[in-house]
Amino acid sequence: MVGVLSARTVAETLADGEHDRTAAGDAAEATPTLRADQSLDEALEVLDRSELPGIPVLDPDDATPVGWMSHRQVLTMLRRGGHARG
Repeated sequence: MVGVLSARTVAETLADGEHDRTAAGDAAEATPTLRADQSLDEALEVLDRSELPGIPVLDPDDATPVGWMSHRQVLTMLRRGGHARG
């Protein structure tokens, strides 16, 4: 995984009129990631340190993207009985 490509980054890249043919991978921003086998505690720590609304979740064996974890998803899981350090 190269990184995350947000709508804002696309808009900023295209705004100058000179980068209309820029490859998506070249405009992607490096971002923290989670492995699918990490705990909600760890997910919450990574999300808390990040300014992004969510974090890509990667397969622990081959690092392919398998999902996206947001603050809201962690809070929902915790409300349903998940655990976080208090």
